[in-house]
Amino acid sequence: MTKVEDLITINDGYRGDRTLKQFDQYIRIDLVNDNPPKCQLVFDRRHIEDKSKSKPVAYITYSNINDLVQLATNIYAAAFAIVNDGLPDVPEDKVRSIFDMQTPVVRQIARQYLVELNKRRLLDRLRREEREKSEDL
Repeated sequence: MTKVEDLITINDGYRGDRTLKQFDQYIRIDLVNDNPPKCQLVFDRRHIEDKSKSKPVAYITYSNINDLVQLATNIYAAAFAIVNDGLPDVPEDKVRSIFDMQTPVVRQIARQYLVELNKRRLLDRLRREEREKSEDL
């Protein structure tokens, strides 16, 4: 079971279309500090007026990198299809350039995850060493 302190969250989530009167629905992507790391999707329902009524409704954890890459690829492809369909007068190379610009953004977000993951691992190692020292005394 994943503990809250093992989660690395880079942003607050992505809000979907408003389909409910009282709630906004979000997907949040967390990295799980595990060995090896995992990815967890959190499906969150947030009450518009009363935050105490907000709660996650589902968690999906991916430890298989192939499944995660396949999910990301399909989301990327769906976005490409929507943009391409919604811009019929725009040449395909222009649409492709919109997506090519995302590569640096993806790398920057990945760096943020890796920095946080390495900080957590260093803190874990330091705590473990401190415990071992105190046990030796």
